[in-house]
Amino acid sequence: SLSGFVDRVDQWIHEGKRYLRVVDYKTGKKNFSFSDVADGRGLQMLLYLFALAKSGQQVFGEEEIVPAGVLYVPARNPLVRGERSMTAEEVSKQQAAQLRRQGLVLGDPDVIQAMEHSEGGSRFLPIEGRGRQDYLVTEEQMARLNQYVTGMLEQAAGQMAAGNIAADPYWHDGATNACRWCEYKSACHFEECCGDQRRLRKSLSGAAFWAQLEQGEEAEDHGI
Repeated sequence: SLSGFVDRVDQWIHEGKRYLRVVDYKTGKKNFSFSDVADGRGLQMLLYLFALAKSGQQVFGEEEIVPAGVLYVPARNPLVRGERSMTAEEVSKQQAAQLRRQGLVLGDPDVIQAMEHSEGGSRFLPIEGRGRQDYLVTEEQMARLNQYVTGMLEQAAGQMAAGNIAADPYWHDGATNACRWCEYKSACHFEECCGDQRRLRKSLSGAAFWAQLEQGEEAEDHGI
């Protein structure tokens, strides 16, 4: 049994459907990472979203619930580092860049317009610039993601129930690894010379992540 508190849930009712978006406020810098989702370390927001999609009618009403996205929202005043010679327009542009959200958004034009009433491009949603298509998802991709997240949760619960306490921490590099924040370092006694192994993880782009999910689904369809 898992429980948690969502910072904020936005809803929009349109044509008999209730679109839900989960929002998480961050005082520090937080980027949405496909690598974290693939590793099972960045699932909290998605678990909230899909739990609401499954059971939210008990809270919100009878309309069909459609997962519309997850967003990390900066809860701080943006500070700009620059030169005194910078113009007000340049400062404003850098501030706006820092206020841009991170996350996934349903790639429906009506949904996007409901999320941000703007003209000539989005100011706050993560759908502008290079790689923006990775963060605009279809309902089919949302369904695949739901299945993947649920499977990762079941896998983690199964390993816990089986008593898996192997010392095999996730490791990206010296600055990004589980050992930096783990509360059980004193009990782990990780030693590579004694057979313990790091789970090396590489950065994963959005395109590679979605391709990985699609390949996994195809493998299941073929009984692999």
